[in-house]
Amino acid sequence: MLSSITNSPLLETIICLVLVYALLSLLVSTLTEIINNRKNERGAMLLKGIINMFEDGSDVNFGELLYKHPMVASIHKDGVKPPQYISNFMFSQALIDTIANHGRKFIKDEDTFKLFAAGVKNMQMDTSLKILLTNLVEKSMSYSGGYPGKMLTILDQQIQQWYKDQMDRMSGWFKDLMRKRVFIVSVIVTVLLNVNSVQLFKTIYTSPTLRSTLTPLAETVADNYIKERQDSTNTALQAAYKAVANSKLPKGKADSAFGLLNKAVTGLARAEDSVNKVKDSTSLDKFQQVEEQLKQLAGLGIPLGWHRGVPPLTFDTITRMDSAAIVRSGGKVDRSAKQGWQIFWYVIGLAVTAFSISAGAPFWFDMLLKLVNVRRSGKKPE
Repeated sequence: MLSSITNSPLLETIICLVLVYALLSLLVSTLTEIINNRKNERGAMLLKGIINMFEDGSDVNFGELLYKHPMVASIHKDGVKPPQYISNFMFSQALIDTIANHGRKFIKDEDTFKLFAAGVKNMQMDTSLKILLTNLVEKSMSYSGGYPGKMLTILDQQIQQWYKDQMDRMSGWFKDLMRKRVFIVSVIVTVLLNVNSVQLFKTIYTSPTLRSTLTPLAETVADNYIKERQDSTNTALQAAYKAVANSKLPKGKADSAFGLLNKAVTGLARAEDSVNKVKDSTSLDKFQQVEEQLKQLAGLGIPLGWHRGVPPLTFDTITRMDSAAIVRSGGKVDRSAKQGWQIFWYVIGLAVTAFSISAGAPFWFDMLLKLVNVRRSGKKPE
């Protein structure tokens, strides 16, 4: 019983379909990274979040001044774009220096903690921000037990914890934004590549030759993925990229099947060069990665793309053939009903693909690994 399940055409078909979803998810991830790189979304959100932390409508915005601090200014991307990440330590040190420098206007002292306290004390109005910073100063004085050397250390720890809590909230906002963006990119990829899950399943299930080609590839990818996951320095997404690269999947000509997406990617690459005036190696690497992923998808030999052998371009032909058969049998032709069902299942197939690949590459690579293990657990047929 177990052997019949683990070696069934249905399980092999599901494994092949999951392999396609995994590769498409990687393509979506790469395109999303290209968009994020162009928009510097993470850096822009971090900048906005920090400025909002210090915006009380009356006092100087220490968040804006913090970005001019040498420690932070030195990590601006290309010297212009705000950094995508500021560590807890860097934020705390830059903020203490920024507020302490503001305090120099009111007292003359060399003690950084006293200068920081003076900067907070002389903020113009008793806003919630001033009250918060005042509380940090008072707690630092209280927790230090009267030892001046500990005040600055405790202040630094409190600021780092405050910043960490704020970053946790911003990370949630950023993840929500990324989920929406990944879904939009998934829809675009699904339509441009014309990936119909219903047609894909039927084609793989009814083609033993195609299954016998794709199943070993899926097993190779799964084996390489588990090897890469054993390296703790790799994230799940990095492991997925490396697993596919090490599997050396066959490559086909992407131009014929995926012309629309190739044109879109080429247009983005040219726009990238025209905006930057110079070639950005990181961006170009990503565009080349998209090209490689398209070739890998084309090399699988599955029904993707816009050509006469794949729906919806086959709808009219199928309908004419059905119509001729019905006429010969003496029946009436109901062309609209037939086309309606074809369109319905075609849209369902696209929707399934878009929702599936938006789940992310790590999800599908983990699923592929589990299914391959299930298949291997059964007795191999004679």
